[in-house]
Amino acid sequence: MKTSTNRTITTFSLGFVTGVGVGLFSRELIAGGGEILRPLVRNGIKGMISLVERGREQVAYWAESLSDLVAEAQADLTPPVPVVAKAAPSNATPAKSRARARQGARRASKKGS
Repeated sequence: MKTSTNRTITTFSLGFVTGVGVGLFSRELIAGGGEILRPLVRNGIKGMISLVERGREQVAYWAESLSDLVAEAQADLTPPVPVVAKAAPSNATPAKSRARARQGARRASKKGS
């Protein structure tokens, strides 16, 4: 995490220095030709784009961490709800119960015939 922060600061510094340099010496750079100005401006823009992307990642990370903390705090404040266990039928699902009832009815009707 610290390496990422140092890298972000370095990228920002490089972009900032490039931008200030271009702003201060733009008249001289333009007079000297576009071959000097264009790569410097492009590198400054790339540095700022990189900085913005890393900034978005950091904000997303912080937002997720804060969201987790809020959820944990809310869970701590909410009293636990008692769970009432229901007795489940022994190994029978509703479909199996209906099938057994029909089989029992058929057997009863066959015996009665």
